[in-house]
Amino acid sequence: MSGDPMNPKTPGSRAARAMLWLLRGWRIETTNPSPDRTVMLAVPHTTNLDGLLLVLLTRSVGMNASWMVKDFWLKPPLGWLIGRVGAIPVNRSKSTGMVGQMVERFETHDQFQLLVPPEGTRGLTEAWKSGFYRIAVDAGVPVTPAYIDYRRRRGGFLEPIMMTGDVDVDMEAIRAAYPEAKEMARFPEKFGPIRLEAEGTTDSD
Repeated sequence: MSGDPMNPKTPGSRAARAMLWLLRGWRIETTNPSPDRTVMLAVPHTTNLDGLLLVLLTRSVGMNASWMVKDFWLKPPLGWLIGRVGAIPVNRSKSTGMVGQMVERFETHDQFQLLVPPEGTRGLTEAWKSGFYRIAVDAGVPVTPAYIDYRRRRGGFLEPIMMTGDVDVDMEAIRAAYPEAKEMARFPEKFGPIRLEAEGTTDSD
């Protein structure tokens, strides 16, 4: 875990709290520091607002979580603004791919908290994308289950889980962290099962 406390008194933190108040009083429940280097799951993901809420919630307590966008979005004129709120570019044409680029970033940064919506879409899906899992395993960093709960307008992040490389074991631990994920969603009917297609096989890729 991080040895430095989060700082909720920066101008950015104050601005995030103000925006959350305007969004009908959203608030983060977690006060403990998260790991300096971790893949944070953004769950559930059934509306465009989900990602913004989780970014604001983490910012409100002084965390500088990052999230991935296509490199196109970081070009002028608005690229600098998007980058300021934590967006990091992914070049889909690079041979290393999205996973490789994020692993490289973990290897070169002492502090990197990467927010990933594992469902990969706002619509109903029968399996999560495996990118978050492959990044965590290859980079040797824990997965931190983060959540937003529309019932109470609260969000937070739970105890980090170190991946073992056994996809069945690891996903069972992740499922245990989200017993009410469907009920927390803005649109529960769009939230599918918490599973990877690779479960039940010997290859998590």
